[in-house]
Amino acid sequence: MFWIKLGIVLGTFGFMEFMAWFAHKYIMHGFGWAWHKDHHNHHKGFFEKNDYYAVVFSVVASSSIIYGNTNPEFWYLTYFGIG
Repeated sequence: MFWIKLGIVLGTFGFMEFMAWFAHKYIMHGFGWAWHKDHHNHHKGFFEKNDYYAVVFSVVASSSIIYGNTNPEFWYLTYFGIG
């Protein structure tokens, strides 16, 4: 079971590298430009609208981990969330 869990984490991590590239190119520079454009401009604030992406993605990962830990039949979601 250890190797299955490790495979899920590593596979998800690898897939998310592709998704990060895809999201940056087609979402952040596409319909998500309103959140992302301040990342390309110099500003004096600490936070940017671009940080909303990190919040959204972390909510998805955290929810997967929590749901996987609280529902044994969906145990694999924990490892997708970690990955």
